[in-house]
Amino acid sequence: MRRTSLCDFEDEPDRLVRHSFVRRDESTSDSVHLVWFERILDSDESQIRFIIRIEFELGLTDDPHDSSRANESYSFHGVVLEVINRRMRRYDSVTFEPDTERPQVVGQHRLTIRTLREVNQLVQLLRPSLHMPL
Repeated sequence: MRRTSLCDFEDEPDRLVRHSFVRRDESTSDSVHLVWFERILDSDESQIRFIIRIEFELGLTDDPHDSSRANESYSFHGVVLEVINRRMRRYDSVTFEPDTERPQVVGQHRLTIRTLREVNQLVQLLRPSLHMPL
C-alpha cells in the first residue's frame, strides 16, 4: 500500500469515506470548526470499542463569487484513538448483548500517525483484541 500522507486528504477529505471512515462534523455555527472521519472497531464478543478519528480543521469563508467548495479550507489536525468500555450484559459464554450497552469513555489518545498506511496498520493491530474475552 502506498504511504499516502493524511495531509494529502486536505484538498478533499471526504475521500476517506472510501476507506471505511464515516464523516462527522462538530455541531457549531463558527467559521472554523473540527470535522473528523472515524472508523469504529467493535464486536459482540468484546466489551471494548475502539474509535479511530482522523481530524481536520475546517475554515469557512463567505465569498459570494466562489463556489461553496472554494469557500472551504481543510487542514489536517491529527489522529485520535478513543477507547470505550461498552459495559454490556453477557448473552452467553462468548457474546454480549449490544442492546444493554452503557458506553463509558476510558481514554482518548492523540497519536503520531501521519499516513493512511499507519492507520490501516493500527486497525490490523486492534482487531484481534476484539475477540478476546474481557
